[in-house]
Amino acid sequence: MLTLIAKLPLTNNSKFMRKLWTITTYLREEVGVRTNLIVVNSDDGKPQLIVMDEVISLYKDVEEIIERVTSKLAYDVGDRNFLDKVAGAATTK
Repeated sequence: MLTLIAKLPLTNNSKFMRKLWTITTYLREEVGVRTNLIVVNSDDGKPQLIVMDEVISLYKDVEEIIERVTSKLAYDVGDRNFLDKVAGAATTK
């Protein structure tokens, strides 16, 4: 399960909510990742999406946001040799 945190301004956020719906739907239906979406007030008025340790501006295109989210997933959990690489790096130091 992947938790997404969206920071949105209190007003005029309908286009950002549509983007978030598109992103979560894509992740669920096309990638097979269940998501939790938490929406909070953006104190500075900047709409942002926080995924793992990365902050993504919601002003970016949906395709670019999805690409960054899925690349983060692919790097963290999709690499079948990830544990071997980590173990190899630990033994060489």
